[in-house]
Amino acid sequence: MLEARFRAHPKAALRALMLEHAALALNERSPLYGTDSLAGRLAQDPRNQPLLAAHRALLRRTPAAVFDVRRIYTAARTDLCRHLHGNQCTRPSWWCHHPRTEACTRDHGTVPTCRGAMGCSLTPRKGTAWRSVTALAHGSYSHCTQLLHRLSQEGKFKDLTGALSGIRRLWYLPPGDAYPRAEAFLVVAPATVRDKARPGFEDRWRALTGRQWAHSLPGVERGVTAA
Repeated sequence: MLEARFRAHPKAALRALMLEHAALALNERSPLYGTDSLAGRLAQDPRNQPLLAAHRALLRRTPAAVFDVRRIYTAARTDLCRHLHGNQCTRPSWWCHHPRTEACTRDHGTVPTCRGAMGCSLTPRKGTAWRSVTALAHGSYSHCTQLLHRLSQEGKFKDLTGALSGIRRLWYLPPGDAYPRAEAFLVVAPATVRDKARPGFEDRWRALTGRQWAHSLPGVERGVTAA
């Protein structure tokens, strides 16, 4: 079994746990093993408690950072849009992202002549995900966690803990359930996570949210050690 192999090879287990922790900090939906986290699976057996304790101790010793994680989900293009506009759609119509109802196709033709009124338009589907990850402050795990807690007291964030990961996140743009959409949160993660953003992310972020990114934490100069 996986758990037995990890008990026999604790160094490999700790590497896997650290990788999973970093991945889950950025995205709650990214455990190493399908819908179950490795840490969760190990926690089901009392024999794995020394391994999990070693992981917690390693986290406390690992340099950390408070990361700003922003994500954009576009609305998927419809089959009709791809058929009529090809690989690139430069002047989208309403039906480029909103699937049409059967009634709309029947009453308004293959190429719609309507404006997407009620009865013609369906909810857009999820398209492409764009992500930006930026470290805003560095320090020990303890200091970064304290900084996150201090920020939570300001009442500007939705304070949520991941049901799967147990990782705390401060959402300043909570996720919605429609597309396109944007979401953003602050989280503590190992400093091994690197800053990364897809080219063009900032333009899309401003266009979708109307927000100019702050580039810093309130009262904390970007990049300084959390204390």
